[in-house]
Amino acid sequence: MKEKIKDTIVDLLLDGVKEKLDSVKENYKWQKLFVSTGDFFVKNPDALVKFEDDLYSVFSKDNLIRIAKRLKDKNGYDFSQLLHNELYDLMVSYEIPIMETETYIHHFMQVIITYLEENDSDKALEMFLGDMRKEIGTYFAALESKLELVLNQISNLNKEKITTYSIADIDAQIRRETKYKGMGLDFFKLDDEQFESKFQNSLNDTKIYVVGKSREETTYRILNELKNKNSKRITLVVKSEKEWNKLQHSNLSGNILVPFFYADRIVAIPNNTNIFIYGEDEPCYTQNKLILRKRTKRNIIDSLEELGIDANEAYKMVDNTHGLYVPLKKKLFDGAMYDKPDWVEGHSDVVIAALLCGKWTEATGDVLVFEELSGKAYSDCKKELGKYLHRENPYIVSNNSYRWSNMQLASVEDAWEELDLYINDEMWDKFISLFYEVLIESEPIFEYPFEKHFEASIYAKKPEWSPTLKKGMIRTLIMRAYYRGHEENQKQIDNIVAKVLDTITSKERWGYISQYLPELCEASPESVLRKLESEIEVSQGLIDLFAEKGGDFMTSRHYYTNVLWAVEQLIQQKKYVARALEWLWEIDSHNIKFSISNSPKGVLDVVFCAWINESALTVEQKIELARSAIWIGYN
Repeated sequence: MKEKIKDTIVDLLLDGVKEKLDSVKENYKWQKLFVSTGDFFVKNPDALVKFEDDLYSVFSKDNLIRIAKRLKDKNGYDFSQLLHNELYDLMVSYEIPIMETETYIHHFMQVIITYLEENDSDKALEMFLGDMRKEIGTYFAALESKLELVLNQISNLNKEKITTYSIADIDAQIRRETKYKGMGLDFFKLDDEQFESKFQNSLNDTKIYVVGKSREETTYRILNELKNKNSKRITLVVKSEKEWNKLQHSNLSGNILVPFFYADRIVAIPNNTNIFIYGEDEPCYTQNKLILRKRTKRNIIDSLEELGIDANEAYKMVDNTHGLYVPLKKKLFDGAMYDKPDWVEGHSDVVIAALLCGKWTEATGDVLVFEELSGKAYSDCKKELGKYLHRENPYIVSNNSYRWSNMQLASVEDAWEELDLYINDEMWDKFISLFYEVLIESEPIFEYPFEKHFEASIYAKKPEWSPTLKKGMIRTLIMRAYYRGHEENQKQIDNIVAKVLDTITSKERWGYISQYLPELCEASPESVLRKLESEIEVSQGLIDLFAEKGGDFMTSRHYYTNVLWAVEQLIQQKKYVARALEWLWEIDSHNIKFSISNSPKGVLDVVFCAWINESALTVEQKIELARSAIWIGYN
């Protein structure tokens, strides 16, 4: 029924559902609703009574009114979808297998339609119900065929004692564990069109590498995309390394496989599409990785509102959690899932030292920093942390490549959510002091001319403190002040970042610090912007860095691009966007010729593009700032 359903028909449909359910409730004849489906799944009399009560509560007066409101001004077919969703949530809460769930829902809806056809002669309603019956039949036939393929594939693997899960299983798990009825995989919208296009074009590849903000949230977003856009292919989710290794010896082919566990190394299963998913803090060494941007706050708020959460409450939830998955997850899922891990219960100085370092190697300086923070020999620290390493939900993980290895927090968000309150003032002050000492120390490669950096990366001495540790410590500043809301620490962080930037007095120092500038800008945007502005007045090497032409196109290290990436962060913030644009105009006025596409003018082109909104500016503000720039340039 393509037309919008009339309010009178909405009321009639809902009244009919209520009347039928009242009748069945009164006469205790629920099983007759499913007589054609074979054996009914509820055998125990007590369980049957509970099922009756729960199903009846799904169609309470309040729920029916809510459904009616959602149906107003909607196409008629929405009624069947809403009815399906309500029944699906109920069945899932009973952990009924997906195939049986869909079968029961199909027959239940047919019974409701038959009842309404028999008890009302309105022609419009009859036409609507006839169309609905056809739509439901077609939908179920397609779904049944798809589910049978998935179930057969899983059944065959189960015979080989390999436990795998379908997308429907993951959806059902989320629905069982959430606090909000109706929340499933659909909550995890992709909202990144550029990524979506690249991802869909890669689905015939053997290996796909995806990097997102949070590994778990990214996995759910990918599964939701596959559910909505690639339902014709079978997707299997594997939750343990042991099961994945078993698949290596199976005859599985043509499927999409998603490993959903931590491991040092995961080998691709041949003749299938393997999707490897990383959190943003996990190293992904391939050059062909796909980057999935963090969900926008607007997208998450919209998804919360679709769950029935009030708009103001949804905004507060996202604002209080900064849209980060881990703290938001604890508001969305039942608290029983979140028993305190043993590393939280202990929260020793070694555990806190790992939190503050974030990630580190066994370079001499890294080890000394860890020992200084923990107050223990590093060998003892490794022994203690080893207890939290190889497990299903680890506190830390180890990463190994042919060039280096490091240890790091398994989930930065998780760790900070649990351990932040255990950081005492003495340890924090010690960390700040060490941070300055570590960050101001340049790296041996900057003893060579820029044009030699590509080859020098092979023979130059390794730095005392690794870049891994430096980035881990900067992330600590970001988490402490911004994401954890310690406003009293922001001034201290601004000061320490400003002190680090004050050590820049040459092109070489700018080259070194630029590697960390985007992260430093996130920790202290005010300090970074002030330093950039001071370079316009009296340059201490930044203009020379932008003008550097060392090396050829393939081997050059274009350090100035790091500065532009930091500035691109600033144009996303209302507080800094005007100053950041003025800085870009000033740099662009030097008329430097760039050998690659990244340039101040390129950033300005995007900001003032009429059909793209990549800044915190309104259209009116863009016009005004453009007018000011033209006026300044003209004069």
